[in-house]
Amino acid sequence: WMEKDDSRFHGVRLSQTGTQYCAGCHGSDFQGGDAGVSCFTCHNGPSGHPEGWFDEDSPDYHGTIILSQGPFSCTACHGSDLSGGISGVACSDCHDH
Repeated sequence: WMEKDDSRFHGVRLSQTGTQYCAGCHGSDFQGGDAGVSCFTCHNGPSGHPEGWFDEDSPDYHGTIILSQGPFSCTACHGSDLSGGISGVACSDCHDH
């Protein structure tokens, strides 16, 4: 569930089902629900992004991650063409290219 290379990794499940699947256990506000574990414990909420995703000084800044890993790590949630996918947020919402 917590290992990124495992087919049962929770990020894979999220990309297949959307955040409503998560809400079933973690509550509609993702603060713990029946699971007792908040998505905010490890992520910046249900987005799946770590804290620092928008902080240019953080090693988890999205620009740094994309430079090191490429944009393909974004496609599960943002779509194969990065136009929004299940997240509904496209790169072009904030960036020109």
